[in-house]
Amino acid sequence: MGNLFSRPKPPPPPPAAVEDNLAEQEAAVAAQEQETRRRVRGRARARGRGRGANLMAPGVVAGDTSRDVLQTNLGAGRNPRG
Repeated sequence: MGNLFSRPKPPPPPPAAVEDNLAEQEAAVAAQEQETRRRVRGRARARGRGRGANLMAPGVVAGDTSRDVLQTNLGAGRNPRG
């Protein structure tokens, strides 16, 4: 039997393959986190633009009922209330 007050032997160092696997896993997790951040940023950017933000023609302001019409004569059979 060993001495009651002696220090235990330290465990052997892990094999090199374990270190390599750990480094690969950390790199994969970092890449996955970066991809997730990119997706979240894209969603936030899409939400920030609002739904239908680009449905109106350029120069048209929401709530504006007046139109700048280039031609008042619409031709025969067309709606004259334009």
